[in-house]
Amino acid sequence: MIHTTLWSPDTCDCSIRYSWDTETSEDQRVHTFHSVEKICDAHSGLDSNNTHYQHVLKENQTKNKFHAAILEHVPRLKHTKKQEDGSTIEELDPSVKYKWSFSGKDHNRQLHVEIEGTNLTNSERNKLEHVISSLDKPVVLS
Repeated sequence: MIHTTLWSPDTCDCSIRYSWDTETSEDQRVHTFHSVEKICDAHSGLDSNNTHYQHVLKENQTKNKFHAAILEHVPRLKHTKKQEDGSTIEELDPSVKYKWSFSGKDHNRQLHVEIEGTNLTNSERNKLEHVISSLDKPVVLS
């Protein structure tokens, strides 16, 4: 079954309509872009709807991938949380905050990250800097 949704990412004020097949597993699911419903000031200069969607998506994915990289490469910051249904998830320890923001406009936006509540060792910082080089959007780690 094809499901259409209006997505408003937490990385900007844009709204984008896309669809996907609910019968396809999440790791194989393909999102099909339909339209940009609202354009925020940070993305107002992008030249086409599909380009707009790709940039907004990559920004959101970069933020999420870097968060996952912290959990993977700095395991001392991980906390296992039990959900109401009995399953568990890994998240940052409650004493640590993943603070992020974007700066710039259109093609030149970059993610700024601060990991508040701890100091990274040189080894941990090096591992995260290596991850940064593989991401779709530039990341500045404070």
